[in-house]
Amino acid sequence: MADEENIGRIGRCPKCKKDFGIALSLVRHALEETNSPPNLYPDLLRTDSISRKQVWFEPYDLGANYHRQLTLLTHTDFLVLTFEERRRAFTVPGVNDLNTVRAIHKLILLDFESDHGTDFRTFLSRVKEFFAGPLPSPITEAALEKVYRRNIMTMYSRGQEQLVENYGWNLDAFPYRQLDAVHDDRTPPSHLALEHAGLNGTGIYRWDDPFFQCCQAPITDMCRCGTTVLSIRHAAEKGVKEAQQWLLSGIPPKTPQWVKWPDLDPRWELEDEEFDEHDIPDLIRQVQHNDPVIRAGVFWALGTATSCCELDDAALAERLVSILNAALHDPILFIRKAATEALANLAESRLESEKRTLESQNRAAEVQGAIGMLCDADRVKRVAAGQPLP
Repeated sequence: MADEENIGRIGRCPKCKKDFGIALSLVRHALEETNSPPNLYPDLLRTDSISRKQVWFEPYDLGANYHRQLTLLTHTDFLVLTFEERRRAFTVPGVNDLNTVRAIHKLILLDFESDHGTDFRTFLSRVKEFFAGPLPSPITEAALEKVYRRNIMTMYSRGQEQLVENYGWNLDAFPYRQLDAVHDDRTPPSHLALEHAGLNGTGIYRWDDPFFQCCQAPITDMCRCGTTVLSIRHAAEKGVKEAQQWLLSGIPPKTPQWVKWPDLDPRWELEDEEFDEHDIPDLIRQVQHNDPVIRAGVFWALGTATSCCELDDAALAERLVSILNAALHDPILFIRKAATEALANLAESRLESEKRTLESQNRAAEVQGAIGMLCDADRVKRVAAGQPLP
């Protein structure tokens, strides 16, 4: 392959002595074209109202198109869908009024279409303005933030993917994509692990990898992971050996490198601010879901909910324990582990509750004993009983 500084010059074959022109490889030519948008695709450019710079806005347009085509559902109807069906639907947690769902869907779309960029606080103020005051029950700011961030990320990711497919870039110069997770305590470990489960220990995957097509971000209903389209050169610079060889030779690999499926399906771990005892009845209603991905997510959520609750409802607690005991024999290892963790959480919570009850009873007995000694004929005992109890 010719050095870049010789491209465009006339070379001579050392064997046959014939002259030939040194041209860009097909890959490099594609790279040059797709990396120079200002004059190749002027219809994709707009002037940003804040920076006053020309930027690519078609991913936003395509993403908004995707958002418009989602099926609007009440939360109850949404819960019975399979994992794949949920990807094509829109709802708001806890909301079973379709008009409310439709209004929030439209407000997210308006926020996304603004060339001022997106901001949750701005969106929240628009929602409050729409309802002319505080948020009506059962809508919460936490639920709105979850819906907002997931849909904004989904729209941008789908728009970006559609843009790449429309121009065929994934077939030549942009065959990779990189997954980026949000690094905070709300992000499941399996989503963070995907940043190192790609090619050569990176978060980079082939565009056509079946794993990434199945787990494209956002991965779950509540995921905030995102993706970045990468050229061959960028993937090579980030340590992908296949891309390095491809860039060097100019020849696409005969067999694309696909990654091995991770030990833990990242779709099984839901991302949320928290689950608590108030969510347990809704979760119980989904434990027999016909989609194993949804079922696994339900048991993961039950493990989270039981870590911070004391079930006062004896009938509900008994039913939950029965469900978790049955799940210990589930064929999916992840569900068995989640059920074990939830049972351990419930047992620990019950022990703590019994300990507090015993301490309270002992304290009451001490107080009653001290009251009795205040009436004792022995003066020493009466004085001792009058001292503050420990």
